Amino acid sequence: MQREKRRFLLAKRHPYVTWAGVIICAGFVAVGALLFIGGIREWQIESASVNWPVAEAEITRAVIAKDFSLPPRSGTAYAESVRQVSVRYAANSNEYSAEFKLPASITSVPAPTLRHGFFSNATSTERITVYYNPDNPREVVLHPGDETAAIYGITFGGMLAAIFSMLIFVLAPKLFKPLANG
Repeated sequence: MQREKRRFLLAKRHPYVTWAGVIICAGFVAVGALLFIGGIREWQIESASVNWPVAEAEITRAVIAKDFSLPPRSGTAYAESVRQVSVRYAANSNEYSAEFKLPASITSVPAPTLRHGFFSNATSTERITVYYNPDNPREVVLHPGDETAAIYGITFGGMLAAIFSMLIFVLAPKLFKPLANG
């Protein structure tokens, strides 16, 4: 009983501390819910994409971009490369375009070894296969049925929302409980 009194003493004296905790937890619940809903949407798209029609797309632009990460305590910064690809394809007698980010052949190179011009901006007329939604041809995927990102979004979003919802239920009664004598 005495331990319970000491634990929430600051929150009893200053209810704004509890309000701040509830507001912060509510923000994390909202982010978790958005991740969960986004994961479900991604899962629906990837599940349906297995049955979508196929179109041959022409790569109109392919650029290797460098994304630098912050140096860890060891002091070595890393640059990760991604290939930004723009494609043009035809579906239902209309022409559409889409952009993708793909992993580059070089994933991590220590930043000091990079020199200007190491990665060239390449334009290619190479052709690839894309899967497009027959109801909305602007919605395309390269790898149908790849639900990995969806599973991560659903799992992480659900856990985030559940954990911070429980914290709200722990904090909220402290807001509406009358201050005890002493």
